[in-house]
Amino acid sequence: MKGKWLVFITLGMDLFLVIQGFLTSSAGYGWILVTMIVAAILTVLLFLALSRGKNQTVYNTKYAEKIRKARQQAERRNASGNNAKQAPYMNASGARHCCTVCKRTERTNPELEFRYCSKCVGNYEYCSEHLYTHLHKLPNVTDGPTET
Repeated sequence: MKGKWLVFITLGMDLFLVIQGFLTSSAGYGWILVTMIVAAILTVLLFLALSRGKNQTVYNTKYAEKIRKARQQAERRNASGNNAKQAPYMNASGARHCCTVCKRTERTNPELEFRYCSKCVGNYEYCSEHLYTHLHKLPNVTDGPTET
């Protein structure tokens, strides 16, 4: 159930109680009932009126700041056009992934998957065809001092 329908139902019940209070005012407690209901409704309306502006301003300020920063970042990225530096993870052709063996990229062959070899030392990326068939790149380690 939506919140607005709950509000309408609650206000309808309050209106019914106010009318009942006016009709039974001869008993003495009707005016007290009406006063309590009106005071409760005014308290809620006063709270909503006072808190809405404050929270809305804070929210709008934070949201506007977030949008402003995003726009500034987009302008900086697009400011120099083609003269902009490429991101460090892209190669000269603008591809993110490039096989170390065959030099194919995700732009030339979008059907390929690229992975890094966990056994090679360094950041060597391979396509799915060469990941398990390449020669591993290991560091040159000397076993100790050589005899002369």
